[in-house]
Amino acid sequence: MRLRKLQGFTLLEMVVVIFIISLLILLILPNLTQQKHTAEAKTDAALASTIQTQIELYEDEEGTHAADKFTSFDELEKAKIITARQCKQAQRRGLKLKAGEVNS
Repeated sequence: MRLRKLQGFTLLEMVVVIFIISLLILLILPNLTQQKHTAEAKTDAALASTIQTQIELYEDEEGTHAADKFTSFDELEKAKIITARQCKQAQRRGLKLKAGEVNS
């Protein structure tokens, strides 16, 4: 009886495939990290812009300058100018409120 040759990949072929996959991961991973940082920066800017707009709307409606009345995001939340979620995000992201202006 003749032995049949088994079909499959050799160890060398598997090592080459794993090496190529590793190289692709090494090329893609830094780009993904950079994209994450860029997205976080844009999120911070959008949040700061949203809160700043809400402060300006409050100033227009009330006719007072927010810097005279509010010094923290907690105070803005208590006055219902921003939501609790916005307050938590602003604090977690390290946004600052100075003289009625939101800075990142």
